[in-house]
Amino acid sequence: MNPRPVTVGVDGTLSARQAARWAAVEAELLGAALEVVAVGDRDTAAVAAREGLTEARDAATVPMGATTRRGDPVEVLVEESAHSRLLVLGNRGLGALRGLLSGSVSGPVAARAHCPVAVVRGPERLRDERPVVLGVDGTPAGEGAIGYAFEAADRRAVPLIAVHVWRDELDDPEWASAFVDVDPTEQERELLSERLAGWSARFPDVDLTRVLDDDQPVRALVARSLQASLLVLGTRGRLRAPGRWGSVAGAVLHEAQCPVVVVRPTPVATG
Repeated sequence: MNPRPVTVGVDGTLSARQAARWAAVEAELLGAALEVVAVGDRDTAAVAAREGLTEARDAATVPMGATTRRGDPVEVLVEESAHSRLLVLGNRGLGALRGLLSGSVSGPVAARAHCPVAVVRGPERLRDERPVVLGVDGTPAGEGAIGYAFEAADRRAVPLIAVHVWRDELDDPEWASAFVDVDPTEQERELLSERLAGWSARFPDVDLTRVLDDDQPVRALVARSLQASLLVLGTRGRLRAPGRWGSVAGAVLHEAQCPVVVVRPTPVATG
């Protein structure tokens, strides 16, 4: 059993109940316990926590516990993420976690969390056998997302589709200059292969498909989510200030039709 639990934020809404069920199944796949967290006044949070536990127990059999907290939802959830393997949120919040996916809470949580953040979206399909889809941005900042996606596909015994959307990079002079006298498609194909090569060697049983897509990034990834069990994204490190919420990841979180996991880059120790 992994010592760090999967943590799910609940507020008594239908969305939170779906998130609790999904989180329980994910904890089972990860070999982790599940911690249900409700934020709000004592009575409201206690009811939400009990409902979350009931939903989770109906979905999977793993060690479970519940915590009620008072305070700002963003700060509480970020604190909880520090000792969690995965933080799971619902699609929308109407109670103590109101606005959870409106951007006012979900963006700051995903941008600051100390662990990957999953947002449960789309039709409920527990133990889904459709592929895992990975959005590859081609930068070292996305390495954590690549590893997470390979592990998720391996755990689920499903194919992995790695999608690299690169057309928007041509609007950036820094990148466009690199394509002088070079076929950008071929260069991006090589970049994608390089990013995935080591992970393919580590997970030889994962059926990997590489896809180059020159569509608009959000549209391309949302379209792929229609046929995915999970969509995994990194946060762009090259042009993002520390802690800033990426526009692509943020938009995909609101439009995807399957659960989305956002994996922040791992900080590099200095000293």
